[in-house]
Amino acid sequence: MAFPLLANVSLIVAAFVLSENPEPALYIVGAALILLLLVGIRNAWDMVTFLAVERAHSENKSSDQDMVIREAGKTGRTKNKTCK
Repeated sequence: MAFPLLANVSLIVAAFVLSENPEPALYIVGAALILLLLVGIRNAWDMVTFLAVERAHSENKSSDQDMVIREAGKTGRTKNKTCK
């Protein structure tokens, strides 16, 4: 994703433009900061959804292993189950 790079480059451009014409430079800084904020929110959302899916997957995996252990206790032998 090139948005953080774009925001940082626009901040550098704003730094050079600031001495000659401060009004557009401040708009560039504002736009770059909003872009960085949105990128941060999106990255945080991706992290939360990844962790939720991984936690649900690990809980399903552990419940499958508990089921194999309970079934082995009933018959005295284990059933070979593969979890993918």
